[in-house]
Amino acid sequence: MKNLKLLLMVLFVAAFLSNASAQKTKTIFGGDTQLSFAWGMDLKVNSIQDETGTLWEIYGGALVNNSTIIALTGGMNIGHPKVNYGYLGLLGQYTFKPQEIIHFSGQLLLGTGSTKDYEQEKSSTFDNYGNISGPGFLLIEPAINAELNLSVKAKLYLGLGYRIITGLDEDHELISKTKVTNKDLSGLNLLFGVKFALYK
Repeated sequence: MKNLKLLLMVLFVAAFLSNASAQKTKTIFGGDTQLSFAWGMDLKVNSIQDETGTLWEIYGGALVNNSTIIALTGGMNIGHPKVNYGYLGLLGQYTFKPQEIIHFSGQLLLGTGSTKDYEQEKSSTFDNYGNISGPGFLLIEPAINAELNLSVKAKLYLGLGYRIITGLDEDHELISKTKVTNKDLSGLNLLFGVKFALYK
């Protein structure tokens, strides 16, 4: 009788534990969501104060289901003769049909940065490189990209974005010192880039 009671108790506990383990853990993304890591860099070409400039941008963050990227990003001007600027922000990107050799992605960048103008033209690309200390601004930049799969883990892309800057025109004293306005930094950007991911 004792052995029977013990056996029934063991079976009851085993059934309870089995039922508890069979229940799925509830998550925001769902149990079949694939999470990975992606990073990339691109060169942006634009016009500031009627002069062509270039900016390097790099980003890295979470890749969800091989199609959505949520990343931290930062960029800094390297090629404008008179204006330096840079920013840090958050990048969201969605890729349509990433398994196709040529496909498209849309993205949105939200960030904050600062800028500095120079009285004299810079003597070279690296003259005052990285010196962006000046008035701050906020930016929003939507873009659309055409992407080419080089391999399962690497893509080249060409894109077109439009940067909207706000915050520079609000303090006229700073504008008189830096000579950079919202309109100067706003405008079209041509993107050339590459991104890598731990695609499965």
